[in-house]
Amino acid sequence: MPEALLAAVERRFIAEGKPQGLTSVSVVGVGDRAALGASHLAHEGLLKRAITSALVDSPGLVRLAAENKIEAYTFLKACCRSSCATWPPADPDC
Repeated sequence: MPEALLAAVERRFIAEGKPQGLTSVSVVGVGDRAALGASHLAHEGLLKRAITSALVDSPGLVRLAAENKIEAYTFLKACCRSSCATWPPADPDC
């Protein structure tokens, strides 16, 4: 996911309060474990849920999840990759 796109979504949310209630789906962690990547989405109300294999790359999302302000689901990377192509996952272990 391009950094510029995530930053633009954050700027619009801060300026206009929109969009709201988004779901973020990523096969890998998106971020630098600081302020880049999915951390741009770490504003209460912007994100409803995050589905990923690595939430740890976005401390802001970790905080929102710990405070029960977003739904957060983490799956093995292989399950996320499989799920992006088919649902339910082709791998019965997912």
